[in-house]
Amino acid sequence: MSKNFEGPAAAPARGTREPPQRPSVSANERSRSPSYGRLSVLEGADRPARRVFEQESPVTKSAAATRSIVVEKEMPYPPEKIWRALTEGSLIKEWLMENDFHSVVGHKFHFRAKPAPHWNGVTDCEVLVVEANKRLSYSWNSSGDEAADGLKTVVAWTLKPTKDGTFVRMEQSGFRPDQEANYQGAQYGWQRFFSGLEEVTGGIA
Repeated sequence: MSKNFEGPAAAPARGTREPPQRPSVSANERSRSPSYGRLSVLEGADRPARRVFEQESPVTKSAAATRSIVVEKEMPYPPEKIWRALTEGSLIKEWLMENDFHSVVGHKFHFRAKPAPHWNGVTDCEVLVVEANKRLSYSWNSSGDEAADGLKTVVAWTLKPTKDGTFVRMEQSGFRPDQEANYQGAQYGWQRFFSGLEEVTGGIA
């Protein structure tokens, strides 16, 4: 579901008369290094890139590793507009799915789509964090007969104003190793949803 670019980092050259110099790496660059996951640049260099990352969540020896999907993009709109597209049910429907969302912590709601093989089309959710124009988080779980052994993930949105608009970050965390199909599907889906989010935001008066 993702179109990933992956390659090894180049090793620093070894000098013959002096020890090799370790390149200076910023914290931002470290978060995008191969040790953190694969990076996909999905748009051309002439516009802000949407980036999709695979990350491993911290684990203990007794717990299986889980993975996260991170999508980031700078959009040319103020946080207030993007927030509306993320929190108003009629707008969410245009770029994501049918829903009964309300931006109130503790509110339980559903995303609904056309059922598919091995999926009933319903996602169980609960609002976890609401910080207007800055942060939004909700659970994203399987429902019905699939609830017991299905997805139990969390979607977290972060909006940060920039000189040219807003830096938008979405992370869906909690994919288990046995949920590869869900993970691949989510990678593809969020790339498409981000494009829809930007389009819908651009149409807000």
